[in-house]
Order: sequence, then C-alpha cells, then structure tokens
Amino acid sequence: MNQAIYAKPLFLEKDDDGTCSFVMANRLTHDNVRHNPSASYLFIEQGEGYVGKRLSLTVLGEESTPEKIKAIRR
Repeated sequence: MNQAIYAKPLFLEKDDDGTCSFVMANRLTHDNVRHNPSASYLFIEQGEGYVGKRLSLTVLGEESTPEKIKAIRR
C-alpha cells in the first residue's frame, strides 16, 4: 500500500457519523482515489516512539462546486 502526504482531514461538526472531507487538487493522488476508492490516513503524534492512528477510508462522494468546497474549508 502506498501512502502520500497530501491533505488534512476536515471533520464537519454537523456530521457525527464519522465522515470527514479532504480538499484535493486534480493531481495524481486524486486520480488514484477515483480509480480505487479505498485509502488510509496516518496520524503521527509528536513525542517519543511511534504513536498515532490510521484511518481506513472509503470514498462516499465528491463535491466540485466551489461554494460548497469553500464552506467545507471553514
């Protein structure tokens, strides 16, 4: 499995079902997710040793409306 540092997850307060959003430019990572809707996100915590969490993600949808993307970023 490849991992790429690309975008940070945005957790929307109104969504308490565990969904998150990523704002991505149309580059290689975005193309990869379009072809394979499974991804993972790795949180690494500061400190000694290896501490963090990995989120296993599945794409549920994609938004391309600039106004909605701006609202998600807020």
